[in-house]
Amino acid sequence: MNINKINTNGLYKSEPFNVFGYNPYWCKNWIFKVKEKNGSLYMVDTYFNDTCIEVTDDNVNNFELLFDFDDVKEITLQEYEKYNDEDRFMAAIGSGGWKFSTKYFVKKDAEYSKDKLIEILEYEIRGLECQIRYKKCDLENKREELNKLIRG
Repeated sequence: MNINKINTNGLYKSEPFNVFGYNPYWCKNWIFKVKEKNGSLYMVDTYFNDTCIEVTDDNVNNFELLFDFDDVKEITLQEYEKYNDEDRFMAAIGSGGWKFSTKYFVKKDAEYSKDKLIEILEYEIRGLECQIRYKKCDLENKREELNKLIRG
């Protein structure tokens, strides 16, 4: 049975499908934790934890395993940016949806990406260069104002 492939310690995602008779995006993350009840497996949406979809052989392929919680650790967004895409995961877990409940995870054995670290530093340098240009422009404007006052 396909249902036996479900990792009960995993976090799953799914594309919305209308099994509820209304807007499938309403109060749902479409990110699921697995719960077992009375011998059946259920995908429980992480938004309010009140949307449960029983897993069957017919719908099991609608759910994609993101990761096993034993294989990852939760990190901050700042840390998340430092890892390769294949080693990191983000998921909305909670009732704030994707905007307010996004959590960041990385494989426990992952190491920082040298390319990502360089990219971050280059971005920070561009930001600092922009600030310097702004300050130089501001300084020039102040000099012009002072010169007008002295001449005026």
